[in-house]
Amino acid sequence: DVVVLKSYLAQTLGRSLETLKLPVVYVDLETPEQFYRDLRTLGAMLDQGERAAQLVDYFQAAARRVRDAVAGIPDGERRRVLVLYYSGSRGSAALNVPPASWLQTVMTEMAGGIPVWKDANPGGGWSRVSLEQVYAWDADAVFVTSYAEPSTAVVDRLRHDPRWQSLRALRAGRLHAFAGDFLSWDLPDPRWILGLTWMARKLYPERMGGVDILETVRMFYRTAYGQDDSFFDREVRPVLRGDLP
Repeated sequence: DVVVLKSYLAQTLGRSLETLKLPVVYVDLETPEQFYRDLRTLGAMLDQGERAAQLVDYFQAAARRVRDAVAGIPDGERRRVLVLYYSGSRGSAALNVPPASWLQTVMTEMAGGIPVWKDANPGGGWSRVSLEQVYAWDADAVFVTSYAEPSTAVVDRLRHDPRWQSLRALRAGRLHAFAGDFLSWDLPDPRWILGLTWMARKLYPERMGGVDILETVRMFYRTAYGQDDSFFDREVRPVLRGDLP
């Protein structure tokens, strides 16, 4: 009855489908504001407007709790943050940073951090950087995400790699494997709200100390997916990964 596509496909696949008179709905889901808007759009399309409104309220309230917790941090005390996507194999690994407009950058700012790479990648995709550039930024905290292998395995190697030993974040204990479950929490997926909460807690534990991450994840699955605690304990908890809790 209808085809749902990401907006970047509008000029390619979308145009072809529209030529065939097929109805197409475009979504972005790349930032929190787009996520709220697209959730309402999908709710209206599926005659689930009330449910969509409930979910938007849940996500906005969770984001507001983080915003309120990190509000008022002086610029000089905000942590400088680097998010790295580790791609490839051990022999040909690459370090990449996200564009300024992508969710990883927005999440960093919402969590009270300063994304040190923001001006270096104004484009539309991951941009490769060298280890020398990582040292030039020398961020207070580094969050490593990996989609081909567990981020914990990647970070464990980096923590034992002699080339990384002088990095400020490693010496301060702030070289983190990005958390996740079935998917990494840095992706444009409903789990972004978990990634935001977890990141803020890692950056400012003194401000987020009252947040129980495991209970937050449990509540997320209960609210967003209607799953009970037994589902969480049986299906979700065993696949949690990254620097948790």
